[in-house]
Amino acid sequence: MDSKSPFDADVIIVGAGLSGMSAAKQLTDAGKKVLLFDGKDRVGGRTWCDPEYENGSIDFGGMFVGTTHAASTRLGKEMGLELVKARPEGMACWDLGTEVLHVDEGYPEKTLSSGASLSDGLTDAFKKIDAIAAQVGKDEPWNAEGAAELDGLTMQSWLDENIEDPLVRFIVGSDVSIITG
Repeated sequence: MDSKSPFDADVIIVGAGLSGMSAAKQLTDAGKKVLLFDGKDRVGGRTWCDPEYENGSIDFGGMFVGTTHAASTRLGKEMGLELVKARPEGMACWDLGTEVLHVDEGYPEKTLSSGASLSDGLTDAFKKIDAIAAQVGKDEPWNAEGAAELDGLTMQSWLDENIEDPLVRFIVGSDVSIITG
């Protein structure tokens, strides 16, 4: 390749999301010539939001950062990204398939077929997930007791085995899918 070519580079990075942009910045800071390519006509990856959407801002693959994600938060700030709450102010709409419920905060009021409240069913389900997370831990989860058995489960099979109510299973499965992508 001609050394004067605009495509001459020390490093080529494919993907202009946060990871690609961060790698490009670090390599450029280290004096390397970097080419950065992405399949889209923009940079930012899953952090793209359209604030001009006709019914209000909409995320087109929002990147979620939790309160314990210090490195991701720091990187986002270094890249000049604005952090916004995942759930905006105002009423939430819950489409339960057979009915639509609206709430200002938390879970909608709904009585399950067992007589329990939807809120209690969801709270219990998420407590079960939290118990597994505590058992596995964040450091070396592959060494946790029962790790092989847990790795052998799909989320759906775990839900089917552990959550009796179909509506609670549906909502928890949806939440986990949304959060983990």
